[in-house]
Amino acid sequence: MNKPIAANKAITDLWSMTQMLIDEAILAEREACAAILDANAMACENPSWRSLLQANAKELRERGQA
Repeated sequence: MNKPIAANKAITDLWSMTQMLIDEAILAEREACAAILDANAMACENPSWRSLLQANAKELRERGQA
């Protein structure tokens, strides 16, 4: 999202707050998806699939920290 071109502090503050909320929502969604992958991995009997699901969950969490 591009920063607004404005000298108005209120608009700039609102933009910053909106960006922060969007970033937090993205992180929460990634964590929720990772939790689903972990739950599926725990229920998976095939070791190869379990490993793949766990790796995907780890990848999602690492992207959220980058």
